[in-house]
Amino acid sequence: MKKKPKSNKVYTLKEISAYLRLSEEQVITLAKESKLPAIEKEGKWFFPKDEVDKWIEESPPEILEEKIVPEAYLKTPLRNLIPNGGILFLPGKKSKESVLEYLVSKSHQLGCISDPQDFLNCLKAREDMVTTATEKGIALVHTRQRIPKQILTPFILVGISKEGLEWGAPDGNLTYVLFLIAMRYDIMHLKILSQLARMTNAGLVDKLLLQDSSEGVLKVLNSFEKKIPRL
Repeated sequence: MKKKPKSNKVYTLKEISAYLRLSEEQVITLAKESKLPAIEKEGKWFFPKDEVDKWIEESPPEILEEKIVPEAYLKTPLRNLIPNGGILFLPGKKSKESVLEYLVSKSHQLGCISDPQDFLNCLKAREDMVTTATEKGIALVHTRQRIPKQILTPFILVGISKEGLEWGAPDGNLTYVLFLIAMRYDIMHLKILSQLARMTNAGLVDKLLLQDSSEGVLKVLNSFEKKIPRL
């Protein structure tokens, strides 16, 4: 198999903060402690994309001190975080903004969020900083910072577009699967990012695109989660 060429993309401090949903202070602390791939140049921090992506997949749970999070919660299966009606088959040729509005509307209808307009604004602000789309046709949609008062219950929505969406992926390709991730704790957010990144590398998107029902999507996610458990 041909080896994928390395990307020259580097994130700024502001971009990596949005990407990981950590404060800039947390990011700098991790960088200084060599717990996050980083380069310091003339007093500024830069973060190589390829190394950050690898770090996300392998990120240890000890990087954040959130002792109050119950262990059982951290191990909650993906299917238990997806509400009934939370798997959405999206029509093609929709703009990024209209898809975000639809995801937020569904989140509110399903009783997951309290203020849809504020939640939408937070998602848009996050996308404006740096896209949540990654390579391999997937986007991990989330707010820049956690907003626990807004989240009535932690949840994940899954959006599937068989025609593909223009989501600003780094490789210039279309995005086919969206995971809208809304957790109350940053450690849980990072654990899910890591798990979904590893599942994506194992071929998750192709399998999901073969499904025509919510039941089929859940079966695929269950199957992948058995092979690729949360770290």
